[in-house]
Amino acid sequence: MKRNLLSKNKLRFIDGNICKPGNNDPIFETWERCNIMVLSWITRTLTPQIVESIVCIYIAKSLWKVLKEILSKGDHFLDLRFASRSSFYQSRRKKCN
Repeated sequence: MKRNLLSKNKLRFIDGNICKPGNNDPIFETWERCNIMVLSWITRTLTPQIVESIVCIYIAKSLWKVLKEILSKGDHFLDLRFASRSSFYQSRRKKCN
């Protein structure tokens, strides 16, 4: 996935180099369109069970972080329950640091 995103010049959406601009920022619409595109590309590679657990995540960087957390463990179903309760998941709308 990283190679695909890099080839499309979108890797920066998941590595934290492109943060969400304010809603009134002139580049907000462009950012939003690219962010949704990245979310779509990533989501299409996931199993239906994982998609159900991440459907409310709207920022590619947040999605990437949750997926790393989920997929780094062996029991995916257990991890999905954990991800849905994690403090990160609940704070998915935080601004970039």
